[in-house]
Amino acid sequence: MIGTIVEPVKARLQSFRIIKVYASSLPCSIHASKSENYLKGKSVFSQGTLTGVMNLLEQELQPDHILPDTSPEYRKGLAEALYYKFLLQLSGSRVQSKYQSGGELLTRPPSSGVQQFQTDSNQWPLNQPIPKIEALVQCSGEAEYVNDHSPIPGQLFAAFVLTTEAVGNIIDIDPSPALLFCSGKILYEGQPVGIIVAVTRKLANKAANNVRIQYSNVEKPEIQLRDIVRTKDGTRVDLGQASGADIDKVATVPIGVTHVVKGSFCSSRQYHFTMETQTCLTVPTENGLNVFSSTQWMDHVQGAIAQILAIPENSIVVSVRRVGGGYGSKISRPNFTAAASALAAHILNKPVRMILTMETNMRAIGFRPEALSKYDAIQVGVDDDGNIKYLKSDLFCNVGSSNNYSYALVVPVLFPNCYTAPDWSVLNHDVMTHIAAQVPTRAPATFQCIASIEYIMQHIANVVQKDPVQVRINNIAAVHPVLSMIAELKTSSHYDERLKDIEAFNKVNRWKKKGISLVPMQHDLLFLGTFRALVSIYGADGTVTVQHAGTEIGQGINTKVAQVCAHTLGIPLDLVSIQPSNSVVAANGDSTAGSVTSDTCCYATIECCKILLARLEPVRLTLVDPTWQTLVSTAKALEVDLTAVYMFSSQREGKPYAVYGVCVSEVEIDVLTGQQQGEPTARYRMVPLFQVKRVDILEDAGQSISPLIDVGQVTGAFVMGMGVWTHEDIVYDPTTGAVLTNRTWNYYPPGMKDIPVDFRVTLKKDSPNPIGVARSKDGPLTTEAIFLNCSTTPNQFSL
Repeated sequence: MIGTIVEPVKARLQSFRIIKVYASSLPCSIHASKSENYLKGKSVFSQGTLTGVMNLLEQELQPDHILPDTSPEYRKGLAEALYYKFLLQLSGSRVQSKYQSGGELLTRPPSSGVQQFQTDSNQWPLNQPIPKIEALVQCSGEAEYVNDHSPIPGQLFAAFVLTTEAVGNIIDIDPSPALLFCSGKILYEGQPVGIIVAVTRKLANKAANNVRIQYSNVEKPEIQLRDIVRTKDGTRVDLGQASGADIDKVATVPIGVTHVVKGSFCSSRQYHFTMETQTCLTVPTENGLNVFSSTQWMDHVQGAIAQILAIPENSIVVSVRRVGGGYGSKISRPNFTAAASALAAHILNKPVRMILTMETNMRAIGFRPEALSKYDAIQVGVDDDGNIKYLKSDLFCNVGSSNNYSYALVVPVLFPNCYTAPDWSVLNHDVMTHIAAQVPTRAPATFQCIASIEYIMQHIANVVQKDPVQVRINNIAAVHPVLSMIAELKTSSHYDERLKDIEAFNKVNRWKKKGISLVPMQHDLLFLGTFRALVSIYGADGTVTVQHAGTEIGQGINTKVAQVCAHTLGIPLDLVSIQPSNSVVAANGDSTAGSVTSDTCCYATIECCKILLARLEPVRLTLVDPTWQTLVSTAKALEVDLTAVYMFSSQREGKPYAVYGVCVSEVEIDVLTGQQQGEPTARYRMVPLFQVKRVDILEDAGQSISPLIDVGQVTGAFVMGMGVWTHEDIVYDPTTGAVLTNRTWNYYPPGMKDIPVDFRVTLKKDSPNPIGVARSKDGPLTTEAIFLNCSTTPNQFSL
């Protein structure tokens, strides 16, 4: 950035100071003294003066490059642009009107939002728009998470000892009293190699940081996906899993192909940024271990501890009340903290807490993997209307140090989105690197696939010079449900009118540009695993408790379960209480993942209620118009079983269906301060670079069980995904492989001033799902709106 003190008199400069201070890593600022001396006495508004000072600034401003700062080229260009912007502010009528807006910063008006949905009061509490049942206790700080458990006498705290190199071998660790569980070959920087246990958390973390590890055979790590793909390193890139047509279009071009499109597209990494890091409390008991883990998969934690300690699974009880955000990071990775905490508690026979710091969490756990889509070998053949005649693409995913979650089988199926793909071939490649094994993150694989094909669609539109929306429509089957949603949203968002206004705006503004984009989406829901529910009615007052196999991670599953329970039993919602989940009730259950758990747990709860109603029916027939309390108290006196258990089975009851959505996004950018491609913007938030002016989303939720919950999920998912394209990325030290963006000082998810200025979410009307739970499509709403945010990527706009 350039600091200036100016006294302009008749457009000639009397005094001027140029100080380049926009380099946070520099010990001091750059004083552009040559540029200052050059400007003295000159007319700052002449073209010759401007050219001269820009040439001098180009020479004088030589920022360093200390990661995680963005590139020197960008920072230098930003400084020069700010000087030019300063001149434009002073210029007034001296410059043409189309340049004048360049002197203004983007200003944000107050935010606004509109949410529209249908609700049928005759079905309440089903389909009733209510806040989350935990909303008040969460907002007041009374909601209990793992680390809110009261201190236990004699409790200890554990912390991981992490590697500080990415490639090499461990030859010695000091001190040796640490509980060690790793030696030899290193897989990545930040890999846990041991545990320090202390009487306070602060002392444990301090001691862990003071452990010194000696290495041998240290090498420079392989981190960057593009570098490995470019060198075609066969030791790191697998051969891939192919799907679709067997296409070889190099020798012969199909009839109708008039354009060949080729290119590449890369999506960046993303940290899960949960409110609660990986956390676990393990308490030894007379029966074994009580484990309070921040996990999305209780059965997995239970099995991991049993395997590591070689103890029976029935001696381990895993309990979860709620999790402070998951987004996929707490499916398998809680095993790290749970196993370590349980190991220390088992050996020392004392309660042990392990609460990862954010820095440790980001170094050790992993992120959303970056992906590179390349369609430059066989390319994409289209006709003059943008109809795809053939497509062959390779998708490379940086899975990190282990392919414990391979994209190979799912990418080819997910890549087409909602488009017709008879002559498409997609080959996925898992790429191994020296970083933490990557973790499924909200809409894993689908996120990268939909972004890739939408980039290709926009690229095709640019090549054939056709409307991008029409190109997309041309590649969708004529009977596809998403077509009517595109037409509906185009009308309700006034897309065509706004497009004309934007084109007019761009013609008269050189340094401010607007763009508008429409993106469709299809998400195919697949059910996996089993999920139990247990419903108990209390005869004394008729209240009801429910325990289920899902984990409340903020998605509102408890609210939906309570609503279907109250609706099925025909009782007021306030009679229903959702109790914490545990591995006894939810034995052998699957993970809260894949956007299926709201559906599955609601289904199991409904079936439990049906069982109870069937038991109560003979009692009801003996009474005259009984109240609920009278009915259940009579049943209790007759020793009727008022507790029911039911297990949802994906093989028996899981019926796949698709969810659709469409999004229109309007964005304004400042061309002078905007970032180069691949430069994260958030590190320069003090300089406005862009603004998401308006977003309209039309979402297919079936007949929503809980409309406010679903609207909240759509909104949050969109903003989280928007961070990938606008703010977030992970920066590594190229020498050690260390994560440099490992705290809030240098890693920025979208904030309150980054959300769309005008945010409109509509749940599609009159769209019941005949095979869904209560005719809803609730499950995918926790993730699928994240796909639509690719409409905010720069490549989606023709400026």
